[in-house]
Amino acid sequence: MLPILDRYLIIEVSKTLFGIVLVLVLILAGNIFILYLSRVAAGVVAHDVVLTMLGLELAKELGILLPPSFFFAVLYTLGRMYRDSEMTALSSSGVSQMRIFRGYSWLVVPLMLLSLWLMTHVTPWAWRTLQEFKEIQKNTADIANMAAGKFNESNKGDIVLYVEKLSDDKSTMKNIFIQNRMHGKLGVLKAEDAYRQVDEKTGDTFFVMLKGRRYEGNPGEHNYSVTSFDKYAVRVFRPEDKPPEMAPKMRSTSEILASNRIGERVEFQRRLSPALAMLVFAVLSIPLSRASPRQGMGGRMVLAILIYFIFFNLQAVSGSWMEKGVTPPWLGIWWVHLVMLVIAASLMLRDTPWYAARVRRLRNAMAKG
Repeated sequence: MLPILDRYLIIEVSKTLFGIVLVLVLILAGNIFILYLSRVAAGVVAHDVVLTMLGLELAKELGILLPPSFFFAVLYTLGRMYRDSEMTALSSSGVSQMRIFRGYSWLVVPLMLLSLWLMTHVTPWAWRTLQEFKEIQKNTADIANMAAGKFNESNKGDIVLYVEKLSDDKSTMKNIFIQNRMHGKLGVLKAEDAYRQVDEKTGDTFFVMLKGRRYEGNPGEHNYSVTSFDKYAVRVFRPEDKPPEMAPKMRSTSEILASNRIGERVEFQRRLSPALAMLVFAVLSIPLSRASPRQGMGGRMVLAILIYFIFFNLQAVSGSWMEKGVTPPWLGIWWVHLVMLVIAASLMLRDTPWYAARVRRLRNAMAKG
């Protein structure tokens, strides 16, 4: 059974952490949703996959959101305890800062494991699945966003079609008009009925038109040909012959570990970085949360935000430096975490009685001099 103080800290930090994560997820979801709505309006993404792609976008970002959320949750909780004089009462009872750290450190290990699982399994899966969706949407969004009673143009601009009536599943059509180009000649097709058909072997999608006519020729020329047909298929989608090479962030962790390329090594260290950052931020929160009841935590919170952005930017450039050979491979990107621990140690040193006494002696010496 955990002591009362530990349970109190765990509950307070957990409640604040949940609130911060929820707010960040809602903000991120709103921005992503607006972005995808604009893509739907442009015909780049089908409207029926927006929520799926939104979930994948959030899944790949959740592991990155956990460390800063935990950092600011601890800062807010301890800062409130300082403002409410709870920390003063605990200090007068012999409770040290390290004892407080031990209290909320029970959350560090589970959150580190959760962040590690998200970054090594969920995030690459979400990146990979999202990329597959985007590749499909490049060509099939035209069909999925097709609406009756208006002209629909493909993203590539090679097909323009008009459908008077369309079934709910968009598999059958009535009074369809298609303009396409074949063998350098512009063709216009009109039919009473049509349906969609997918070739199981090639994956090509066709609109099969029934009982119609095809008009073929170039504008301004007189050599038009008119052909009547009972059944005519127009290919509207063809899968890519060669899928694009998978980026390191989309590869599974086992594939990353099996490779010796520098890009994969950087990616593996980036996946481990948030879990280690959780421990670094737990240590940093000790000196940054300390404040007198009248002082408040505004100044410390600004300093915490500044330190986080320094960490975030150093982490971003450390990977590129490692890939370009600016830093040796053995150093990796771990030096960023060491820099943050040095900053934490210097801040903790400033709060010690020894440092305060040394500053007073220096001021007295300067005043006498």
